[in-house]
Amino acid sequence: MNDIRFKDNETNSEFILRASAIIYDKTKTKILLFHPIKRQVYMLPGGKVRQLEKTEDTIKRELLEELQWELDFEFLGISEEFLIAKDEKTHFINVIYQSVYDKEITKDTFFGKEGNWATFNWISINELDNIPLHPKEIKDFATGKTNHVVNIVK
Repeated sequence: MNDIRFKDNETNSEFILRASAIIYDKTKTKILLFHPIKRQVYMLPGGKVRQLEKTEDTIKRELLEELQWELDFEFLGISEEFLIAKDEKTHFINVIYQSVYDKEITKDTFFGKEGNWATFNWISINELDNIPLHPKEIKDFATGKTNHVVNIVK
C-alpha cells in the first residue's frame, strides 16, 4: 500500500499526511521523542499514513515496527506545516494522538528496532523549551495548551 504523499512537479510541491503520538511516561512528566541522528531536531514518533489506512492504525503500526510496543491511543490534535524552501514547497498534515507507556523505563535514550540511524529519548516536559523540536509546539500539545497549529517555515 502506498503512502499518502502527492508530488506536483509543475509547482515543485508535495503533500504528506503523517500520524504521530505524544507518549507520556506513567508519571506524565516525560514524553518520548524521536531523534534522527543526521538531523538537529527531535520529533514525535510516527510515520506516513498509507492509502486506506486510518491515522490511528498508522501510529499503532509505526510503534509496533519501531519499538514493538502495543498501546491504545486517543486523538489529541493536528499540526499543519508549510515548509517553503528556495525551490520546494511541502505541506505536511500531522494527526497527533496520545498514550501512556505504563511500563518501567530502563533507559532514557535507546535505539529502535529499525537500526541505529535514530534514537528514542524520554525527555522531561519541563526541558522541552531547551531542545530543537519539530513541530516547535510539541510542548503546547503535551501540556494541553493547544490541539491545532499552523506553521509556515521558510
